[in-house]
Amino acid sequence: MQIFVDEDLKRVFKQIHQLEKQLLDGNVQSLEVRKLLQDILEHKFDKLATQALGWYILPEEQLANVRGWSEERVWGFSDSDFPSTIPDFVPRAPLEVLVLSVYLPDTGQGRSKVPGYIRTADELWQIARSRQPNWWQWDALHLDTDHLRLLPGTEDSHAPGIRWTAVDLGAHWNAKDGVRPRDVRGADSAHAEILAAAAHLPTWIRAMDGEKVPHVWLPGYQVTIPGSESWAAVPILCWDGTYRGVFLFAYWDAYRDWDYALPVRREL
Repeated sequence: MQIFVDEDLKRVFKQIHQLEKQLLDGNVQSLEVRKLLQDILEHKFDKLATQALGWYILPEEQLANVRGWSEERVWGFSDSDFPSTIPDFVPRAPLEVLVLSVYLPDTGQGRSKVPGYIRTADELWQIARSRQPNWWQWDALHLDTDHLRLLPGTEDSHAPGIRWTAVDLGAHWNAKDGVRPRDVRGADSAHAEILAAAAHLPTWIRAMDGEKVPHVWLPGYQVTIPGSESWAAVPILCWDGTYRGVFLFAYWDAYRDWDYALPVRREL
């Protein structure tokens, strides 16, 4: 006999599995389970699933962050540049989160021109590292046009502005067999969205352990580093528990790793 399961029932089973995992991980108390099961049936669990990530902050706080950063760092955004609403976000994966991403425009002209993607990477990295006890950037990783570019096929996603994006911070993570960036990167590979997440979510960085929360490649970028062909490397963002700091460096896209995800973004 063949049993047909509709999409709504699949959703219930999936969310019950997520609830079970959160209970085992200690993110949910046993007394809350009855209420959360009822929330699943009433389609309320999706937002709770994101909020259960101890390092996530609410969208309203992210809006306040970007407003503050724009004013302090003279990004030039006006009120009309900010999203008028917060999307009704439903995560599709355990580590997919709603992120208010920033994409700065080009500045300057001629030889003094700085592309927006360079400005964005540099500004968000400065903010992200300032929110950690320590930080380190590899001397050979330069955030300039000679060493950093967007992965071909992702350029349109970096149009200037402030936008809500869904970012799966655990995408392509394969702790069993490992994964090589060159095998999975594509048009949905995240770039500035990861740095925006790092700026908004400092405790996400400190939660990285390669076991429950992966470190991340920044797959939407390509970099040139010593000892490799041009544009054959990918930036890496990780947490060093011994040094207690966030590290930004790069490695070849042919390298297979077991502790790192390659986040993807989804337009909303």
